[in-house]
Amino acid sequence: MLAQEQDHQRCAMTEADQDTRDFHGLDENGTYRPPTRTQEEMCEELQTLDAGYSGFSLPDDFDFSPYRLARHLFDVGDPKPQNEQMRSEGWPEFCDYTSASMDAIDRQVLASPIPLSPAQVLKIAIDANGGNVPTGLLAAHNYLKHLSYFGRFYADPTYREEGLQQPVVPETGASVAKLEPWRQEDPANPAGRLDKMGPLYHIFAGAVVKAWFPDAAATESFGDMAIGMEALLRTAAGWLGKDTPDREKGRADECGARLGGTVVALGRGEKPPVVAEETPQPEQDADGIQDGVYVGEVYTTTSPDVPVWEILESRVELVVTDESIAVALDNVLQYAARSSSTRGVLCTATVHVFYSGRGTVVKPLSLPLELVDSELVSIEGPQCGAGGSWKNTAEEDVLASLNGPSWQTCTLAGAFSDGFFQGDITAVTGVRATRATE
Repeated sequence: MLAQEQDHQRCAMTEADQDTRDFHGLDENGTYRPPTRTQEEMCEELQTLDAGYSGFSLPDDFDFSPYRLARHLFDVGDPKPQNEQMRSEGWPEFCDYTSASMDAIDRQVLASPIPLSPAQVLKIAIDANGGNVPTGLLAAHNYLKHLSYFGRFYADPTYREEGLQQPVVPETGASVAKLEPWRQEDPANPAGRLDKMGPLYHIFAGAVVKAWFPDAAATESFGDMAIGMEALLRTAAGWLGKDTPDREKGRADECGARLGGTVVALGRGEKPPVVAEETPQPEQDADGIQDGVYVGEVYTTTSPDVPVWEILESRVELVVTDESIAVALDNVLQYAARSSSTRGVLCTATVHVFYSGRGTVVKPLSLPLELVDSELVSIEGPQCGAGGSWKNTAEEDVLASLNGPSWQTCTLAGAFSDGFFQGDITAVTGVRATRATE
């Protein structure tokens, strides 16, 4: 555990006020208050709750944009826009759908005489949204994530501003105190950071993805990949987040996916899928490939035939089961956007690209990946503008190329062996990943 996390736990358990302790799930002695039920019991309660409702329609103006909904759900930050700039830079429609119900949900939570389970919170959220289940799922997510990120701004007892410790505001501490936690024995995540709230809103993020994309095709290509994509965004280095792989949060994601599947079935008038209790799987599967989450990096294998080509940051995650493999690949790379044999590099571009793909596990693996998101991070050099032989600016050319076939698709090829994956994407780009242990 990092020294900062040790200091964080020590302060929360021995020095923080009770609102801050409540936010972390600690009693007045700094001891963790675990849930009264197992994670499977809490998840089963969620599956049975939805059968009592009949409202499964989606908002009339919802445009079925998986990109905007995914960015809202998996953005590393408070989902509630605090000002007009945040609204213009974010995805405010998904807050607008539920904003009228937030105060009513909070009043019901505060009025409870006992800590509420995730299913009880969901019931409050659905009822506050006229009995509509998909909107209730989104409202539960937005409510819990807002509490989580608004509280985290204050909840770190090691955070100092002008020498003053920042406690959790009483309104947030009181609400979080009425929520039963998901983590079973330890209030901290694997990195050592106290994290009561993270798994709670994760349940509903996974459920919203499936419930808001009930189409079989959309669910297959987008919903079933949500868990792996979110974990990548949550743990990606530097520019996205600072989490480490977290199995208990992963179980919350899995519970949410089950819940979303139940909602889809009920919305179609079908019998919900039977949920079997999780049974331990052998380390070595029948197909010879160990199931699990493989985490690794993208790297250059040889010197490419261009003057500048460098991967600055990268992360790859492969989620492997007997039935399928889902891949999320994120990297920041720098390359020569313009160069001359006599004058060298004239302009350098740095781009951030995010690919994903899903298919069956075959040996050897050959999986098409599609570009999900891209960003021109920077462009610099002595000749990046238009003029002379350059009809467009380098920025215009780079943005056009990101929308072209050379960037839009690629293929991940490789093989698994003893909990390790080794492969490549291009002749100069390799991928390696190791199976994460629980």
